[in-house]
Amino acid sequence: MSTDSGWNDYLSTETPAVDVTPVVPTVEPVAVPEPAATIVQSELTSATSDQQWSDWHADSSASWADSAQSYVDYAQQSAAQGYFDAADSAMDTAANHASIAGANLDTSIDYQAAANTHVETAAAELAPYDAGPAAE
Repeated sequence: MSTDSGWNDYLSTETPAVDVTPVVPTVEPVAVPEPAATIVQSELTSATSDQQWSDWHADSSASWADSAQSYVDYAQQSAAQGYFDAADSAMDTAANHASIAGANLDTSIDYQAAANTHVETAAAELAPYDAGPAAE
């Protein structure tokens, strides 16, 4: 027999009870006036849209970058086999795709910045109504 404690020992009456008293908030929620709530909702909707566009452009950038790398790989294979015209053409295409990837990444960053601005504007709109931490 094992001397290790088991589940039955855990459930015994000697196990101390855990205090599960619910925490009651000490600060009442503050109602935000309708004009401010409308502005906040609009800013958050715009932030969501801008974030979605940022994500789309980031994904598009990654796809174009992958394509550019594929053309670089093809160019290297072509050059190794002596097909220099094909290699040059593939490198031109790779450069074009890399440029498109860079433009999409820049656009993604711009949309991300716009999303952040919308969130900051919403937070600033709510700041006067923020009760902050409860006074002790």
